[in-house]
Amino acid sequence: MVFILLPVNYQFRTRLLVSLIMPQITEISEATVLKEKGNTLFKNGLYEEAVNAYTEALNIRDVPTEEKIACLKNRSACYLKTKQYLFAVSDATEALKENPHDTKALYRRCQGYQELGQIEDAYKDATQLIKIDPKNQAVQTIMQKLVTPMQEKVQERTSMDGKVAQMFNLAFQDNPDVTRDTKLTATNNIIVLAREESGAEKIVRENGIFFLHKMTQIKDDFELQQASYRALANLAENSRRRVKRIIKEISLPVICETLNTSNEKLCVTASQLISNIINAITNVDAFKALVKEQTAMKRRGERVKPAKFTMDEAAQTFVDEIFSSMTKMLPSRKLSARGRDAIIEIFIKYITGMSGVGWTKQFMESEGLYNLLTIAGIHCKVESVIKVTGHSRMHSALLLTKIYDDMIGDKQRDHFKERCHEYFKDTFGEGDIDSTVEAIRAITTLLQV
Repeated sequence: MVFILLPVNYQFRTRLLVSLIMPQITEISEATVLKEKGNTLFKNGLYEEAVNAYTEALNIRDVPTEEKIACLKNRSACYLKTKQYLFAVSDATEALKENPHDTKALYRRCQGYQELGQIEDAYKDATQLIKIDPKNQAVQTIMQKLVTPMQEKVQERTSMDGKVAQMFNLAFQDNPDVTRDTKLTATNNIIVLAREESGAEKIVRENGIFFLHKMTQIKDDFELQQASYRALANLAENSRRRVKRIIKEISLPVICETLNTSNEKLCVTASQLISNIINAITNVDAFKALVKEQTAMKRRGERVKPAKFTMDEAAQTFVDEIFSSMTKMLPSRKLSARGRDAIIEIFIKYITGMSGVGWTKQFMESEGLYNLLTIAGIHCKVESVIKVTGHSRMHSALLLTKIYDDMIGDKQRDHFKERCHEYFKDTFGEGDIDSTVEAIRAITTLLQV
């Protein structure tokens, strides 16, 4: 018999090891419990509550890969039931990153794509499913539904490819026989083609983003510039992948700079491009539509748990970058008056947590409030290095109201007041009459909040 002599502090080391391991075991157990809770809620038709349970499980640190995949697939199923197809596709895609051959994740993403009208993506997933599980009756049924629309898509693409090629030759080729009006007509046709998924994809494949951006730089031809921006805006609509291409080829600073124009129509179109980019990256408009739908359900007396807006890390990084850029542009002397209004309007639409991406806190901490009060203190009929329109003060008052209403609790509202007080203290402290008048105008605007 062999005897092993253990160190004197063996018991201490054992207790220490157990104490380090146990918290992780507890968290893993909690994730399993929450997953099972979600499964029960799903079986009982309580899909919103099930989503919350799966979300809680996914938020736990160090969730095992198997549990993570299961919760993502199950939450995707909940989103399909509640017709939140974008979220359903997103969750299924996340699950497939962990296991590319997971049949349930593929099936749910396929269903989501089908409901969104993304027939080619749905067909691709269905084809892969049949390769993995050729006897699956549910997959065969969905494939039969996809065959006809897929054939129509192929025919449409063939026709679309010819149309895009023809318009590219007229709009972008350096041909002395092609007049400026012909270029404009061709670019307007590209706008129409960009509204169709197949047309948009063909335009991107044929380097259309580069050509359209090049056309936006044509000086003194606002019609051609506007047509190019409109085409880019259509390419950006509801497509995160195409938006990434646009950002990669043009860059965010250059995209933001498109707002620096005194031409009213051009500024509106550039603003639409930025709005479409923000929505495609964050899916915030889909969230707004869901909130609107839930409001209607509440009015009908239905029980609804409020939806919560979330963004992945890439979307949050993008939002921080583009909103920081626009915040810095607000007081710029180089920015046109109309461009300044356009930036404020974008903030009004997207900045709050109640109806947007929840960037009010960052706006407060990044001199955004200070810059906004500066604009509120400028009168359009008084000469100033910062140009404003007759609507700038009204827009500023509305944005200030949005920000204040988005404050949660007295602590945040007190911080808002403190930041305003710092601005007035600095402005009044400058001692000159112009600064004093501007501060008084800013106070007048703030009183409208």
